[in-house]
Amino acid sequence: MRRSFFILCVGILMPVLVAGCFRQDVLTVDISIPQMGAPECRRLVLHALGGLEQDAILRADLNIQTRVATITYDSRRLALKNIEHAITAAGFDANEEEAPPEAREALPPECR
Repeated sequence: MRRSFFILCVGILMPVLVAGCFRQDVLTVDISIPQMGAPECRRLVLHALGGLEQDAILRADLNIQTRVATITYDSRRLALKNIEHAITAAGFDANEEEAPPEAREALPPECR
């Protein structure tokens, strides 16, 4: 009887536990990118985001008028700091994170 109960519990709990391992924690954040004021800047930011883990970014809406990127991502595969770092490495400020001067100098003039 005890063995049957144990097998029944394992049979019920195992699929629940396994399903939890493949769950996504989807977050949406706004990232201020002050230098993103032209279409070329938008393209460069998108290119930088493309270098992150495949399929971790689910959506990226970049608005050059407001200079804000709205990013939807899987937080189990990627952290906000990773996204900000990719943007700053491309030469753009991202929220409070500043781009390295050498990366900013490599940007086209309209993106500085």
